Amino acid sequence: MIRVAVGSHKEGVVIRGEDQISAKVVGAQAVRRMVVGPKGFGDISNSERLDFAEPMLKLNLDKRLISFLANVHEARALRALMYCLEKGVESTAESLVKNAEGMGKLSPKDGKIAAKSLRDVIEYIEVT
Repeated sequence: MIRVAVGSHKEGVVIRGEDQISAKVVGAQAVRRMVVGPKGFGDISNSERLDFAEPMLKLNLDKRLISFLANVHEARALRALMYCLEKGVESTAESLVKNAEGMGKLSPKDGKIAAKSLRDVIEYIEVT
């Protein structure tokens, strides 16, 4: 059985088990958990969203979750999206570009992650 619990940033995400059927069921609800938190609509930070999304994507490459990450404008989201692209989810390229378009001023470290992600997605688009 897979248990997913989104708590405070300190608590993180707990995912146990590797049952692929359960992962698909949980994955189908992942976007809802990224929008509606324990206290209601919009009470989850981007950091908490990514704490949830990264392990979920390792269990199930849910396309709705990938599309939602286009709206989480952080370097960590770009890394998570690159993971999906590397695993062969073609629709991730569009989410990567949309994510990068919405980014504001980045730290030098995040800027390097964003630049590498964009280079990789451009290369991917050229090859396919």
